[in-house]
Amino acid sequence: IGPNGTISPVHSGSGIAGFEYQVTPKTMLYGYYSGAYFGKNCQATITTSGSTSTTTYSGYGCPNSSSSADRYLYEPTFGVIQTMWKNPNYGDLKIITQYSYVSRTPWNIGTNPATAHNSMVYIDLRYDLP
Repeated sequence: IGPNGTISPVHSGSGIAGFEYQVTPKTMLYGYYSGAYFGKNCQATITTSGSTSTTTYSGYGCPNSSSSADRYLYEPTFGVIQTMWKNPNYGDLKIITQYSYVSRTPWNIGTNPATAHNSMVYIDLRYDLP
């Protein structure tokens, strides 16, 4: 919302693509990539007092905004699903392993790093009902 109360949307876009490949009847490989972009939407208000002027920003991604105003996020993910045991009457038992790498870039970094990265590992023992 701008300084005069008008609504101005933040333009954004995102997407995801991936694959799943059944290597053997008991082994599946998968991978995905997702990304999201958020546009900057700043409005400046200039206040003049005598010979001094002050600029105040409002909106998303402005120079004074917090580092939580993201510009870009992306996450590649890779994993393996291994079926340990399977019975048509009783279900199956699987072990799922996954690795993900997450990166984010804010519009205003301030004293923070320009990008933040995180690696995640996920291991799941899953029993599926028939």
